[in-house]
Amino acid sequence: MATKYIIDNLSGQTIVGDLTINGNITVTGITNNRTYRALLTQTPILVANDTSQLYGKFIIGETYTITDYVSNDDFSNIAYVQSGVINQTGCVFIATGETPSYWGDYSEITSSGNLCVSVLENSLGFEINWGKVSPGSYYTGGTNPISVDTFPRNNTIVNTQSKYIESIDEFIISFVSLGNINNPDSFIVLSNKGVTDLTNALDSLFYTPIEIIIKD
Repeated sequence: MATKYIIDNLSGQTIVGDLTINGNITVTGITNNRTYRALLTQTPILVANDTSQLYGKFIIGETYTITDYVSNDDFSNIAYVQSGVINQTGCVFIATGETPSYWGDYSEITSSGNLCVSVLENSLGFEINWGKVSPGSYYTGGTNPISVDTFPRNNTIVNTQSKYIESIDEFIISFVSLGNINNPDSFIVLSNKGVTDLTNALDSLFYTPIEIIIKD
């Protein structure tokens, strides 16, 4: 096989034939794919007196209310306070971390059960707002599409994966679709179904990964 060369800083170069790279490759220029990767989480409303009742940790971005504070417990290191005063009954806060400084005196915490989105990568050129539109179903743009041609069907790829949800003792499949007959190319729908009977799996997202790739 003949040796093939790429000349530094010369545009319009093409390699004809197979190319094998033994090692890593880093792309610093513009690629033809735009990518969005995120983790979606929504659990039922939970009432807890320790972290074991919150799946082991607080969910970052989730809203919690201190419904019965017991002296010495300290949530100040993970709290973005929305109302009230931290470490007092009635305080509402958004979790900014997973583990409080101290939660050994069994204060009662109630989670909101809101949909939380942790964005890992977004090169789409626009933000995505996720909304819950029916039990077990979520889609981009809340209740309104972002725009008609946001996710063109002919070059948009969406990946997700099945998850085992311990709280309901069930494997969940996430079905993904692009738009609908009235609004093609405008939004992405993710619907959770239980494997055993394919009915909607309510409030059962738990760090579920979703990847959206638009091939320009």
